[in-house]
Amino acid sequence: IPQMNNLNGVGKNILIWDNYEMGHFLFPIVAKDSEKRKIIFRFTNHNIFETEIEKINQINKFNEVNTILSDVSSDIDNIIVWGVNPEIESELNFISQSKVVVSNKDLKIYQLPK
Repeated sequence: IPQMNNLNGVGKNILIWDNYEMGHFLFPIVAKDSEKRKIIFRFTNHNIFETEIEKINQINKFNEVNTILSDVSSDIDNIIVWGVNPEIESELNFISQSKVVVSNKDLKIYQLPK
């Protein structure tokens, strides 16, 4: 699941380079200091939603993502969302507060408000 963005290149003659590695602090573009690494670690532990998991765990994940993004909103410009699920999307605050800058069948990029 963490590398699903690479699927955007399947069957297409394009190069997809994912250097984020799910928040590993080897890449300073993700987090330059230890406080930011802690936030990225929290986010990457809660930012994948599976419709099969029990509802209480889903709600906890939604709440954690909403809290993290409100705490660091000035540090994040865009969020990429893979997949469509209106039930999940309705629970994520940033979706209703953001502008969609790219959209296709399975992928949306949201530009967070500043």
